[in-house]
Amino acid sequence: MKEKKQKILIIIALIFLAFIVINKNLNSVNFASITYGRGMLEEGKNIYNNYSFIVEDEFENPNWFLDLVLAKTYMQFGFLGVYIFYIVLTSVFGMTIYYLLVKKYNNQLLAFLFVSLLLILSKKVFNNIICSMSLFILILEVHFISKWINTMQKRYLLFTFIVVAILTNINASVYPITLLLLIPFLIEMIYKKSKKMEDNGDYYLISIAFIVIFIAGSVNPLKWTPYLNIINIWRMYNKVVLLSDYYYIFLVAILPISYIVNKYIKDSATIIVIISIAIICIGVAFILLNINKEFVDPKQNPVLVSEYIVEKIGLNNFTIVHDSNIGDYLEFKNIPVFNDSKKELLLSGAPEYLKLRALYEIKDGKRKYTEFCQKQNIKYFLIAYNDIIFNKINNDLDWNLVYNDDYFYLYEINK
Repeated sequence: MKEKKQKILIIIALIFLAFIVINKNLNSVNFASITYGRGMLEEGKNIYNNYSFIVEDEFENPNWFLDLVLAKTYMQFGFLGVYIFYIVLTSVFGMTIYYLLVKKYNNQLLAFLFVSLLLILSKKVFNNIICSMSLFILILEVHFISKWINTMQKRYLLFTFIVVAILTNINASVYPITLLLLIPFLIEMIYKKSKKMEDNGDYYLISIAFIVIFIAGSVNPLKWTPYLNIINIWRMYNKVVLLSDYYYIFLVAILPISYIVNKYIKDSATIIVIISIAIICIGVAFILLNINKEFVDPKQNPVLVSEYIVEKIGLNNFTIVHDSNIGDYLEFKNIPVFNDSKKELLLSGAPEYLKLRALYEIKDGKRKYTEFCQKQNIKYFLIAYNDIIFNKINNDLDWNLVYNDDYFYLYEINK
């Protein structure tokens, strides 16, 4: 009975920990996701509608399922629904990993500490639904493959197939990582062979797991297979992809790390109660402090300038250049954009990508922004108050300031 009460207390603490981890100011990529999901619902097909005047072609959406879910949630319940969805998702994530660790080590304190640290250290990840769901599924994949190799029960192969198939529809861009996660199991197998330790025929079992994961990668409505997406990313950056680009993937190391420290952390009901109460108290404080906080942060998103563009300028033949994160909110307000935080990965190798990349060359001083805008027939330039190009354009006679608030400046090119 005592152990059951501890588990209930931990579950309550994990729910309050979700309120600490999830920022009420929604990440800008959520606005892009809602826009794309809303477009799919309206048009009935899985594409990026681009929402860009600079992009000529349509692109398939590798995050189509989550974008659809997020859009439906927003359309039914507004930003409050999206926020609660994040809280629920994070809580379920924490409870699931906690359950897996308790099941494996029968050590509630170890499981609670590791899950708490994972959620706190990965706060940036959990405020992006695509990243958090990818991490969740990858951890489940590691668990199911481990179970398959240790028990040879076919149901774990089925579970592996299901979670990988889900990932290909949630975030096809990280699908190659599902194959790379087999490498630690291969290393362990080679170690056993070198030490002549007994194994269960790991070569065969890992090969079967590889085939299952490879086949699961094709279970999606995309015309291109997810395991080819890594090639697109290479082409985009014109260099080998750094694994740090997928830094959150390394958090799956929580399972093997927990195995190492398990023998040093002894279960303690007193420590569990103290940590749980502390988290609950801090969680209540976060809820009270953030109760009047806006879901859309006007410092990070062009809220007022969007209203000015729609009401005073109009969207007829409207063209604008801006940073990618700013574009997320602009297209959410149905304003044609130059770029957004998600679009670049889909434009690798395309001519439009060179135009998008030019924005960063402008900021680096490698390209003359006025000449570029005239060539692309761009009439407006939107920048944040702390943008490095602000001082240049603010003193440039070729541009006129037509609107500004505390956080953003909108310039119009002289005709």
